[in-house]
Amino acid sequence: MQQTRLDRWLQKKFVHRTFFYTNTLPRSLPPGTETSEADPHSGGQYTYQFEAKCDEDIHRLTEIFKRENITFASRVGDREGLPAKLFSTNHSFTITVLWILLVTAFLLLVFSGLPELVWRELSSPESKP
Repeated sequence: MQQTRLDRWLQKKFVHRTFFYTNTLPRSLPPGTETSEADPHSGGQYTYQFEAKCDEDIHRLTEIFKRENITFASRVGDREGLPAKLFSTNHSFTITVLWILLVTAFLLLVFSGLPELVWRELSSPESKP
């Protein structure tokens, strides 16, 4: 099922995270950027790992690296937890929620007794004054 713009935004906001790897620390970092030593899974080539939280931080961090002539590599990873499990499916999350709401509304209508009441009202002979 094709993903909607909302699905892509939800994945970008709650599932994906961007890592930058360098061997040199920059003089300044954008606020909200997390710095740590690089994990061994980064290939052992890099010393520092930075995690950018939003698009603005990503752009600021790349500008800082380019301005200070620092070689860097970037990778996108997935977060852990419930939001990542909900929004990282190949199916459209919003369409799935809409279908669930539609089916729930239909079942509530059927089991409320309203169709039977309408049928009785329409099929009863009209009373004459």
